[in-house]
Formats: sequence, C-alpha cells, structure tokens
Amino acid sequence: MIRERFSEKIRSLMSEDEWLIVQDEYNPKDNLVYETNFALTNGYMCTRATHEEGTKISLPTTFIAGIFDKSEAFMRELANTPDWLGLKLYNERNLIGI
Repeated sequence: MIRERFSEKIRSLMSEDEWLIVQDEYNPKDNLVYETNFALTNGYMCTRATHEEGTKISLPTTFIAGIFDKSEAFMRELANTPDWLGLKLYNERNLIGI
C-alpha cells in the first residue's frame, strides 16, 4: 500500500506496512497528536515532530533519557530540555546549511 509510493531501493530498506505510520491529511486541531506520533527517538534522546517554523498549536520538546525534573511533584517526569531545532550554526559569520 504505502510502500508503492517509493522506489525499489527505498522499499527494500522500509519495514513492512503494518509497522509504518501513515498520515494522508493534515488537520491543525490534531497537531499535538501528529507531533507525538512522528517524534524522533533512539532510546537516549527524543524530539517531538514539531514544525520548524512553528504553528499556533505546537509543543516543541526534547527529552533526554535519565534527565528528570527536580520539582517536588508527586511524580517524577522527564525534564524538557531546550529546543535545539531553532539552532543556527555559523562559521566565520557565514550561516552553515543555507
């Protein structure tokens, strides 16, 4: 189904269809759900799939495994670390990547 949209080379690298998350349309009211479903994570660090340019309903978040909020709340929760997606790198006053 979804695999047919890609070239044979890409198809050989993809998981089976039942492991793929497919989003065919966008509804701004469901943006927070999309950010959660398409988060990038490797078990050590997680970044929510927020739009780089931002939206009205957005929650840019980056979590690092083992880094917890030190508040006195009943439940410990992962600390929301600074959002690195807006980071711009310069080399001798020249913006890298554009």
